[in-house]
Amino acid sequence: MTRGVAPACLSMFQHGRHNWTDVSCEQKKEIWVSLHNMQGKRCAYCECDIGIQKHHIEHFIQKGRVPSETFNWANLFGSCCIQNTCGDLKDRVGVYTHSNVLKPDIDDPDDFLLFVLDGTITPLKGLTGIKEVRAKTTLRILGLHHENGQLRNMRRRAVAGYIQTAESFAELSAEDPENILGWREELEEELRVIEALPFSTAIKHMFKAFLDCR
Repeated sequence: MTRGVAPACLSMFQHGRHNWTDVSCEQKKEIWVSLHNMQGKRCAYCECDIGIQKHHIEHFIQKGRVPSETFNWANLFGSCCIQNTCGDLKDRVGVYTHSNVLKPDIDDPDDFLLFVLDGTITPLKGLTGIKEVRAKTTLRILGLHHENGQLRNMRRRAVAGYIQTAESFAELSAEDPENILGWREELEEELRVIEALPFSTAIKHMFKAFLDCR
């Protein structure tokens, strides 16, 4: 996820003189254009499709706790409104250290989290120190862990649609380890397409699991 140039409308607002309620519907539409350019039509946290889910402009550092971050472009993401997860939960869990939550435009979930075939997410094995703290804190603060049944089922369904494809590539890997048939290029293209899909990280981790076990 790469953050682009800030929407021009944000320059019209200043902390201390304006509130988020001063941002008009048209200006929020302009902000959404920039958010979609950065993250696609996916929740920045759980990667669900916010083209079909209710969604909102999310302040990574809550504007109620740090008002100076209200109009900071680097602090804005698009989040789903699924109950008890992502932005909906983050603003209700109480005080926590913001830097201990993975920031979607900076941190790579592959470095911290393992997405499992059954739709669960766990901290990556072998993490220690601050990396382990950040992985566990992110799962808790955003409600991404396995106890959230709705998100877990959504991820599991997304992954299930690609299991047969992953199995086919795993078979090719076993039969043609030297890539004489060029299957690795096909796999790379498949993964590029998946990159833009909802729950892409979960799907990619499933592919890796099938290929690593061969």
